[in-house]
Amino acid sequence: MLGLAFLVGLSTFAISVLTIDVARDIKQLNSADSDNIQWSLTQAEVEFLEFERDAILASQSDTPDYSLMRREFDIFYSRLDTLSQSGIYADLRREAVFGSSLSTLRGFLDETIPFIDGPDDKLQAELPQIIKRAEELRPIARTLSNSGLTYFASLSDQRRRSLLMTLSELAVAIGLLTLALVTLSLLLNALNKRNRRNMVTARNSQDRTETIINTSLDAVIVTDLSGKVLDYNDAAETIFGYPRDFALGKELGELIVPEKFRDAHTAGMERMRRSGERRVVGQGRVQLEGMRADGSSFPVELALQSASTAEGEIFVAFLRDISARIAADEELIKARDKALESEKAKTNFLATMSHEIRTPLNGLLGTLTLLQDTKLSAKQSTYVSNMEKSGRLLMNHIADVLDITTYDAGKLEARLGPVNLSTLLEDIVSSQSSAAMANGSTLEWGWIGNPVEWIETDKRKIQHILVNLVGNAIKFTHDGRISIESEVSEDASGQKTAHLRVSDSGSGIAPDMLDHIFEDFVTGDASYNRDVGGTGLGLGIVKRFVEALGGRVQVESSVGTGTQFSVSFPTRIVNRTIRTTADEGKQQSARALDILLVEDNEINQFVAQEMLQKAGHEVTTADNGEIGVELAHAHCFDLIFMDISMPVMDGREATRTIRAGNGASHAAPIVALTANVLPQEHEAFLLDGMNDLVTKPLSADALAQITNKWGTVAPVKTKPASNNLISGDHFTEMRDMIGPEQHKKLFQRVSGELKDFVAAHTTPAEDALPELAKAAHKIAGGAAAIGALDVADRLRYIETAAKSGELPTVTGEISALPEVWSRTMNEFNARNT
Repeated sequence: MLGLAFLVGLSTFAISVLTIDVARDIKQLNSADSDNIQWSLTQAEVEFLEFERDAILASQSDTPDYSLMRREFDIFYSRLDTLSQSGIYADLRREAVFGSSLSTLRGFLDETIPFIDGPDDKLQAELPQIIKRAEELRPIARTLSNSGLTYFASLSDQRRRSLLMTLSELAVAIGLLTLALVTLSLLLNALNKRNRRNMVTARNSQDRTETIINTSLDAVIVTDLSGKVLDYNDAAETIFGYPRDFALGKELGELIVPEKFRDAHTAGMERMRRSGERRVVGQGRVQLEGMRADGSSFPVELALQSASTAEGEIFVAFLRDISARIAADEELIKARDKALESEKAKTNFLATMSHEIRTPLNGLLGTLTLLQDTKLSAKQSTYVSNMEKSGRLLMNHIADVLDITTYDAGKLEARLGPVNLSTLLEDIVSSQSSAAMANGSTLEWGWIGNPVEWIETDKRKIQHILVNLVGNAIKFTHDGRISIESEVSEDASGQKTAHLRVSDSGSGIAPDMLDHIFEDFVTGDASYNRDVGGTGLGLGIVKRFVEALGGRVQVESSVGTGTQFSVSFPTRIVNRTIRTTADEGKQQSARALDILLVEDNEINQFVAQEMLQKAGHEVTTADNGEIGVELAHAHCFDLIFMDISMPVMDGREATRTIRAGNGASHAAPIVALTANVLPQEHEAFLLDGMNDLVTKPLSADALAQITNKWGTVAPVKTKPASNNLISGDHFTEMRDMIGPEQHKKLFQRVSGELKDFVAAHTTPAEDALPELAKAAHKIAGGAAAIGALDVADRLRYIETAAKSGELPTVTGEISALPEVWSRTMNEFNARNT
């Protein structure tokens, strides 16, 4: 029907246009007969010939009268001017032949005008040439006339053909219009019948829709643009408490919107009516508050849509009472928060218990170490050795629990670095061989395929994984064989994968235990009379460590035959790490140090003091951080050991106070004594100004390494040499300890502080030297902490010069810092590639 209506309209429009065209063409044909267009063209040639004739007669007369010739010339000139200027001949002038002829004749007229308008004697003298030129142009005049006549004759024929075509099209359009009108009348009759059927169908559909709405569990409320309620289903009566008859015609805001939101609702309706802005309509489900008939508020979920009707725009609101769901969500949130608080409490408890257990355990193990150095009988030595083994085992269990907590908190990160896999496996076999031999078993290792010595991985985690797997294999294998196999494979994309397999010929694992073997506190034998011990945490930690490396661990076992654990993780082959001799020299250059020991635990203080004094060092003790700060301010110590958790003032605050002051030991190396082994805590210690840390329980070897490492650090007396930008071993140790990302952040932080320092003190004043010295000291501590030795030494040199008032030296050294730091960063970037 729409198509036919369009056709009727199009035909009507076409007939109107064609009628206008016919009228225009007829008018043009009629006007063409009355115009003098063709006459003017022929008359132009006649006027030219008459001019030529009068010129010839004048030349033949003894008493010539030039007035007649001049009159004919003017008439011909006027005729040509009409042909050149009149709009009637505009299209004709664009014809090549006519335009060329007209131009030629115009040129003749322009050449002749000076003589025609001049004196008779000059005209008489030029007359022969004018006649000759006119004779030559006579064909041009004829061509001008004929081309014009031909053009207008052709144009008349074209107009007659156009009129005939227009009349034909008009006849076709009238025919189409007649056909369309007949067809349309037939179609309208058919559509009328269909509409009557559709009305019946629509009425039935409306009845079904009303039934669905009235049986819906959601409230359905229909309003007009002013907010008046037009429809209101049964669910709305149940939810809001208003009967349908009462609700119809009421304003929606007054009916179900709580009073505190009513102004906002009214403003929103007004805004929508005024500007058409809609913030809720068509936006899906939104949560709001509704009001019942008794005035109580409750949460509802609203979906609002609009529709256009014959009476205007209407809005359909679907509302659901979500009170029960909100209550359930609140209970769920409370349960979640309670679980998070419980998890946090567990983590805090483990961290606290770790410290509390490690502190007395440190005293126990340290005292046992001191006791072993005394004269003991064979039985006493056995007792002491057994006690130490039990203490070390307890310490390992504590470390396992902390590793699990760290992993579950998402903070167990891989600290990648170059590792000699062969050396690592040799060390593990060497350390575990005696335990295997005690069970009558052999322990061996080897490569599958070509050996790959140096790979990138986390040495500590790999070592922990293998020690747990090998330890398990030894415990469950008697008079058998245990082997470690290593392999590095490469896939099609070039990705390297390291494979480690620990196989044994032991008792094997029952099939029903294989799915649970990596769960915490699961052991192969849970009975009280089991042959082997253990907490059941080892394999759980293995799985966590392997996943932290981005790998996976699998197990295959057969009861009575043996077990094989397979570990695979991504890696890459790296160049061999060559150990510099700088660190070796440190080990040989230790000297007796003047040490401040800040430790609140009497036993730990006693053990550490005894170990340090036994190594030949002079030790001053302090029971808390406040006393330590006072001693450090009054006396210049070579090295300060600082416990972290202490009363009055903890170790971190004490360190910050020492570094911020200008005491005698403000530049001394400070080493943290801590039972907290979490990496993020280690980073915090370094940011506080500490240079290193020792994890409890303390051992003589660990203390000796620290004293050897920092015992060579002496006060800067002369300008340092620029040949030791970054300490290689310190760089590696620091990166392994806090991770590559945190290590990089430390460098970036020092870089920012150094740039600010240089910018602030480019041209220092003499009275600003004390503050400059403090700033240089602070940044020197951070630079030393990250291993940037050259920059640290230069900053200490600047500090010393500033304290001595040597302004030119300070200015020169500060100007050199950017170049030194640039080379330091280049070396840092090279070490991280």
